[in-house]
Amino acid sequence: MKRIFPVRGEAKQVLLRDWDPIGIGREDAAKDEYDAYVTRICALIVQRQSVEEVIDYLLWAETEQMGLPADVERARRVAGKLVQLI
Repeated sequence: MKRIFPVRGEAKQVLLRDWDPIGIGREDAAKDEYDAYVTRICALIVQRQSVEEVIDYLLWAETEQMGLPADVERARRVAGKLVQLI
């Protein structure tokens, strides 16, 4: 099983490329925008939590932290990619 640090960079890339709810993934100056969420996501996937747990966390970040509407389909797609990193 991979440890959290090797997975961190991969998870960050998935968030920037595939999740990106605020549309900044292509902006070099904003590459750290989702870093606050990466550690928790890595902990969830390294601990082999369910895909549903990862989906719930992504939706929480979108709605509670960013004040955006939930995009359940995107969260489901991204969570699937994230759990495959392990």
